[in-house]
Formats: sequence, C-alpha cells, structure tokens
Amino acid sequence: MPQNEHIELHIKRRGRRLNYEEKLRKKEARAPKVLSKKAKKLRGLKAKLFNKKRFNEKVQIKKTIRAHEEKQTKAEG
Repeated sequence: MPQNEHIELHIKRRGRRLNYEEKLRKKEARAPKVLSKKAKKLRGLKAKLFNKKRFNEKVQIKKTIRAHEEKQTKAEG
C-alpha cells in the first residue's frame, strides 16, 4: 500500500463524520465572502495577479453561459 493512501483507507473503513456534507456545503457557500475579503485586502502585485485570475474565471463562466444560450436558441428555432 502506498504511503499516501492512509486517509482514503480510513474513510473507506470507517466512513465520514455525520455532518461532513453539511459542513462542506456551508464552507462552499461562504467561499465568495472569503474571496471578496481577500480581494479587498491584497495590495500591489499580488492583487494584480489575484484580480487577473478572478477576471479569467468570470470570462470562462460567461463563455459557458453564452454557449448554453446559443445551444438553447438553436434547439428552439
């Protein structure tokens, strides 16, 4: 057994905590707040790189939304 699989093996044998899914859902729901705080706090080059990354993510999301809308209009018409 490789040395890095001990965590997966433990989960497989004993399962996860009962509130694992709920905690994960809440953590994901709070993620945008944490990112916005980070964006406000960062300065200089780090801020530039962080904002560039966020902008690229937004562009990707807009592209996928546009592609889905075009697909829907082709299906309707």
